[in-house]
Amino acid sequence: MLYRTNQYVRWSLLSGIFAAICWCIGDMLLVGFAVNPNDYPLFAETYASQVDVELATYMLTGSTQRLQWGAMLAVASLPFYAYALFAVWQLIKPTAKKYGVALILLWIVSLCFHPIGHAGFYYVGEIYKAILATDSSAHATLLETAKGFEQILMINWMMAMATLAIVYIFWAVLVYRRQTLLPRWAVWINPVLFSILIILMAKLLPQPLQSWVGAATFNEANLIFWLFLYVYVRRQRIDFIDYS
Repeated sequence: MLYRTNQYVRWSLLSGIFAAICWCIGDMLLVGFAVNPNDYPLFAETYASQVDVELATYMLTGSTQRLQWGAMLAVASLPFYAYALFAVWQLIKPTAKKYGVALILLWIVSLCFHPIGHAGFYYVGEIYKAILATDSSAHATLLETAKGFEQILMINWMMAMATLAIVYIFWAVLVYRRQTLLPRWAVWINPVLFSILIILMAKLLPQPLQSWVGAATFNEANLIFWLFLYVYVRRQRIDFIDYS
């Protein structure tokens, strides 16, 4: 078979970059707010014992249109993340493809949890806005509904993040053990590490930059990861199977 750097791998990596950008913007639109919970005494005082005050007040300043765009821009770009996995598969050495199968399957599992784990913030934000705008006689029912929304949101969000963290740790192990076409030092090009650094750096930024950057921490880390892969593949002229 003929091996050479092929356009499909480059397109796949560009697909990952595009998806990461969409998710960064989506995060900033959906949860990129700096809110003082004390500005909303209904939640900070009246219902403080019944709700997560920070989450209940977090998206109250966001318009419905902004929250909708934040939810849908990210979710609609998931197919691009899925296509990016083609490049990941190609970067794994043929002798390690059995590990590659496990890695890709875990990655797909994580992507399955992403839609509700992300878009769920829209529903939580909207129902707390509804509570704020309705008569107190309806609050008990709405608070109970909000509680269910939060549970579904947090379960899916934690499963998505935990699975993706495992994926990137698994990837780092493969890189370190030279089971990929990347050099061993590329083990440090990992979203788990980048996320920690971004969290620390975001604390030093003024508002509203702190909220915007902090809202998209993991997806900003993903963006750096896909950018690195694209630049490295283009510069090193890594050999791949030619599918053209």
